[in-house]
Amino acid sequence: MTAFFIPELDPLEASAEDVYAGIRQAAAAETGHSPQELRIFKLWFRRAGVDVEAEVGKPDPLGGQTVLAILDLGRLLPYLVCCGRPG
Repeated sequence: MTAFFIPELDPLEASAEDVYAGIRQAAAAETGHSPQELRIFKLWFRRAGVDVEAEVGKPDPLGGQTVLAILDLGRLLPYLVCCGRPG
């Protein structure tokens, strides 16, 4: 099992837990749905008929930015792949 982390985070600037909480709050505000508590490390999905894989800490297969977190928005809703830089 992989230990929880936020990629590219300077631990002297912020804690992984605080940054993750901020990502979850921003996702809830943006989508109107509170993400589930489950922490997801890797997600396989199909986009335009092609199988792709998003993994925390690696480049997003669609946009190229670093995947910071993958959130489950709940039953019948899509997963949210959060990319960029922490902070």
